[in-house]
Amino acid sequence: MDMRKKRTNLCFFTLIVAAFSVLLVHGCSFSEYDLVEDSSGMVLEEANSTRALSEQNCRNDLVISISESEEYLDYLMSLHMFFDKFDSYYSSLNDKEKIQLEENLNNDDYIEDIIDESCIRNELEQMINAQNQLKNTAYFHLNKLERSMLISLDCTYIYKTVLLKTRGEGDDARKCAEIRDKAIQAASDLAIEEKEACDDAYESGTTAHAYCYFKAAKKFSKAKEEAKEEYESCIGK
Repeated sequence: MDMRKKRTNLCFFTLIVAAFSVLLVHGCSFSEYDLVEDSSGMVLEEANSTRALSEQNCRNDLVISISESEEYLDYLMSLHMFFDKFDSYYSSLNDKEKIQLEENLNNDDYIEDIIDESCIRNELEQMINAQNQLKNTAYFHLNKLERSMLISLDCTYIYKTVLLKTRGEGDDARKCAEIRDKAIQAASDLAIEEKEACDDAYESGTTAHAYCYFKAAKKFSKAKEEAKEEYESCIGK
């Protein structure tokens, strides 16, 4: 619970910074009005800018309130548990098995077998159930960009990439690690985009929705593995 509270506080701070940055950009734009000769036009321009700032402020407050909700925190936890458990399974496969998995992503019976073999069905169902609980919040009133921003601001994946670094590594190794960490973060962002695409394309809780999540998890694990392989190749030069 302490770790969850720390993560919540850290992510909440990140959201505050992000919201402040947006407000700062809007605030700076006040001095950049398109001036018009008619003074009434200037008043109208200022009123429109003030209204836009107020609306943006409300949207930021909405995002922050959702990020603090129990429903959202439960959803995040279930999301990470699902991706992490599938990643552990994917890492255990040999090259031949990974190729076979890649070739059968459109085979529903094969995916069903893999879901059972990898023991991720429980995590998959928990994630979908947790997402359904988000209906008790304003989560689904967010636009696609706001939903992606909300999840990408979560610190878990970023924190994990930092843990991969080795203490005392030289400049070359650090550069390689930076490349790897950026690639893993890109893989995390890709997984978020894929998850959002699944939510937009399929009704929650359907078989097609679950299979779509499975494919998103596979893409994340594959991209993460490729990033690690690139790192090993980089430090081996």
